[in-house]
Amino acid sequence: MTSATTRAALSTAASTTADPNTVTPTTPVATNTVGSETAYILSAELIRPTYSPALSNSNSDEYKALKVTIQKACNEKYSLKFPTTFSDCRLKSFSALNTPQGSETKATVGVVFHGTTAIADLPQNDIVAQTLVEALSNSNNIPNLSINPTSVKVLDSPVEDPITTAPPTTTPSAATTTPAAPEPTYILSAEFKEVAFSPALTDSNSNEYKALETAALNACKKKYRSMFPNTFSHCILKNFRSLNPPKDNKTQATVGIVFHGTTAIADLPQNDVVAQTLVEALNNSTNSPNLSINPASVRVLASPVPDKITTAPTTPAATNTVASAPTYFLSARLTEPAFSPALTNTSSPEYKALEGKVLNACDKTYRTKYPKTFSHCTLKGFSAVNPRISDTQVTMAVVFHGNTSQADLPMNSVVVKNFVQAVNNPDNGFNLSINSASVTILASPVADPTTAPTPRPAAPNTVAAATTTGALIIKRVVFRSLLKNFTSDLLNPSSTAYTNRAATIKEELTPVFQSAFPSSFKSLEVVSFSDGSIVNTMDVYFSSTPTDSDDFLIASVLISAAASITGFDIEGSSISVNGLTSSGVSHNISLITASCLAMLSWLLSSQQWQ
Repeated sequence: MTSATTRAALSTAASTTADPNTVTPTTPVATNTVGSETAYILSAELIRPTYSPALSNSNSDEYKALKVTIQKACNEKYSLKFPTTFSDCRLKSFSALNTPQGSETKATVGVVFHGTTAIADLPQNDIVAQTLVEALSNSNNIPNLSINPTSVKVLDSPVEDPITTAPPTTTPSAATTTPAAPEPTYILSAEFKEVAFSPALTDSNSNEYKALETAALNACKKKYRSMFPNTFSHCILKNFRSLNPPKDNKTQATVGIVFHGTTAIADLPQNDVVAQTLVEALNNSTNSPNLSINPASVRVLASPVPDKITTAPTTPAATNTVASAPTYFLSARLTEPAFSPALTNTSSPEYKALEGKVLNACDKTYRTKYPKTFSHCTLKGFSAVNPRISDTQVTMAVVFHGNTSQADLPMNSVVVKNFVQAVNNPDNGFNLSINSASVTILASPVADPTTAPTPRPAAPNTVAAATTTGALIIKRVVFRSLLKNFTSDLLNPSSTAYTNRAATIKEELTPVFQSAFPSSFKSLEVVSFSDGSIVNTMDVYFSSTPTDSDDFLIASVLISAAASITGFDIEGSSISVNGLTSSGVSHNISLITASCLAMLSWLLSSQQWQ
């Protein structure tokens, strides 16, 4: 890793006219000391002040003022931490960050040590990075500098320590102990007792967010540094979100507890210790404002150690095995907002705003349904559906606690139904618009047991559906009914209108699918109703992998059934299977094609009896 650039000498002695802020490469010396002067090159994202073109002009007043502030804060902090080896800090440049998505300023600085410092006496990269975080986050800085602590990266370094805050460019050298992954991090969540949630806490630029973030991180750092002085690095705030309105107005915080990348796994604390330390940090009566939390709410969501991930503080003793957190992966199409490239940038305001909405809806949906077993939701990403459709595809993970037994995990169809019904219920106030038929399970920890349909006399040459625990194929089927008007009580699964209509559809269509697919059909479940006369969404379960043509056959079955059913009507041209309708996309179903297939199926079956 050592190179002419790595062992950069920032020397003003090279020339009386040299710019003291210029990094001048030198040839490494073949001794245990670094020649002339040695610099670490770091970058950091400044949330304040916001970027302006004047910051790219080294002669402007804005540039000079910010340069003086950064170098002063940097020099004071590093001088205290490394009094005998540190030389000075030198600003390299300011630049815009993620233009035009954001207005933050990126600063690049050199942290310079005396050339007589032995390599063995130079600090590790994560220590240098954390010191810069502390220097620029000091509330005494004038003007106030606000940085993103997780943005600080070591771009170049004179030491053979892996650059842990940036993607490593070399293979770390062997160590005498087994090191943990670079910057091992515990992710925890906790519920504040006294902090009432407000929408401002989802805006990282609001005064409310910044004040609570500062108070929480200060309490966190103070406690963990006293507990783990040699291994703890820093705390980071992930987000604030509301907890289960309208029952209460509590705020949940998600934080990261980061340890130095050189910490051996054996030296990392167990999860229950990390959780209990957070309880003690935030429940300290000297905190201002009051940050008291519900101790039982603290959960370790992710951890670098093979210690059972549990809650604090009343949890069983940790075991030597990791309790895998059962996770369902779901995708859904959001009809609003329309997809834009900004939704692929995790730092953009558009991404953060939509992420907050989705996770808020997801967390509240499943925490309400499964208060004892549900853990948290995570967003996997946003993507475009296809060039013809402006909808936004969202993929998310629904995570349950690792100690949840298989028998206590919900079926895939129930997980889908929970989300669809919750989002479509206006009383929840999620402010999300989804295509109900598009919600799909991509991966799951369970193999849904099939529900045996209502017993009916078997049709000739048919086989009764058998109960099985094998993996099922789920077809999401949607059709419109025109003869009745939609009413709001059809949004409520507990209403008489909903239960009656769902029962009628299941009762009339189950024998239809049984007869058409005697060896593969297993069951049918109504998922939701929505406006447009009445849009009916249901899941049809099969035991074998259907071919592409089965999508058309499912439509043809419904077309054929439309003439004989009595409890509702089916508009043939509205039928879709797995979210694909007659919009020109491959495998879409047309009424003519489905009708032809139905006729062909009838002719072939007639020949068998001749």
